[in-house]
Amino acid sequence: MSAKVLLACGADGPPYYVEQNAALARALPRARTLTIPRSGHDAVARAHPRIVEPLVDFFAAAERTSRP
Repeated sequence: MSAKVLLACGADGPPYYVEQNAALARALPRARTLTIPRSGHDAVARAHPRIVEPLVDFFAAAERTSRP
């Protein structure tokens, strides 16, 4: 079994992040990408709801699927 992977980046960050995340998502079996609107490279440091809410959803879904 492989882990689910979330590849996140800010839409206002360097454009190559979006491209790299897309390439990684194609290579990793259970990966998906998330581009955060109106966020830069430091989006996680700012903890705006537009970055926090998708992370909460991702980890909550992982928790629900890992319970017996």
